[in-house]
Amino acid sequence: MRNLLELEESVLSSDTTLQNGLLTEQINDFQNEIYQSGMSKFESSVKMSKIVRKSFDFFKSCGKDLLEENGVYWNVDDFATKMFGWKRSYLYKMIKLSEVHTSKINKFKRDCTQLRESGEVVPISVENCLKTIRDREQSGTQTTPSVISKVLFQVTRNDNTTNNQKKHLKIKSVNGENVTTCDFDVDELRMCIRDIELVIESITQE
Repeated sequence: MRNLLELEESVLSSDTTLQNGLLTEQINDFQNEIYQSGMSKFESSVKMSKIVRKSFDFFKSCGKDLLEENGVYWNVDDFATKMFGWKRSYLYKMIKLSEVHTSKINKFKRDCTQLRESGEVVPISVENCLKTIRDREQSGTQTTPSVISKVLFQVTRNDNTTNNQKKHLKIKSVNGENVTTCDFDVDELRMCIRDIELVIESITQE
């Protein structure tokens, strides 16, 4: 739990109904276990999501009222921040994750591993997992996890050649394909090529 006021800490530490319903001990134990075991962030999120959902269900059903009886007034934002140190949007993502069948999560992880082995940069995260599963369900096809484009080559220039405007030439890998973007005009690009040739000459003369 995070940033509790003195009254909040006193109420949560003395009221066993709130402790059992909000699963405060399980949350603290699990967070310590994550720290000590070195469990990956995604794996820990999958396991933690089940606890989060039970705790939030209790908060909505009667926990909020019990807290108010003891002078503690929490809304959903407070619950997310005080219990887990999260924003409300991430709390809802975790609750959504708790509803995903294990087989779908395992397939997401396998797909990410295969993409990484092929050289792609793939975030194995709660957000990417939920997006991938949602896209599959909406399209009815075997959508692969979203990858992060990887910059393979880049030239940036910001001088008199470009009228002091920052311009780029980028070659990125996106889903296994090279994608080129270029802000330079032909003359500016020729100047870049000439500079690269000068660097090559310098290296070959060493």
